[in-house]
This record gives sequence, structure tokens and C-alpha cells, in this order.
Amino acid sequence: VPIATYVSLKTIKRVFGLTDTQGTDWLYEPTDRLMAPFICMMITELQSVFVKAGQYISGRSDMVPPVWENALKVLQDRNIQDSERF
Repeated sequence: VPIATYVSLKTIKRVFGLTDTQGTDWLYEPTDRLMAPFICMMITELQSVFVKAGQYISGRSDMVPPVWENALKVLQDRNIQDSERF
């Protein structure tokens, strides 16, 4: 779902001839606000290496927009340890 969403947004941007600023303001930022928590929930469900990757990415503010960074920080703050789960 997330990949298809962003590919669709790229196509919409191209079809309507939006500038990079317009595409970011009108398409990507609102979508990021919806998709970041969804992806974070999916990473939590997948556990293990995916959580570690999410934790690493959340610490790299140069790699992701602030919306994604804040959503992924949940993986560091509220992640249940394996010993508590079993």
C-alpha cells in the first residue's frame, strides 16, 4: 500500500504539472502524516530486525522528514521488550 501510494502521488504531480514545492505541500506532507503512523504500526507487528531498522532511521534526522522521525521515535520510547512479551 505505501509504495503504491507514493507512486500514485508522483504520477499525480507529473500529470498536473505541480512544482516540487506544491507537490510537497499538497501531496507528500499530508500523505506522510497518514502513512508514518501506519508504517510504524506495521514495523511493530513485524518485530525483530524491522524494529531495529526503524529505531536506527528515527535517529537519523538527515534521512527522513520530521513527521516520519517523530512517528518512528515511538519504536524507541514505547517498544515492548521480548522478555515481557513471552
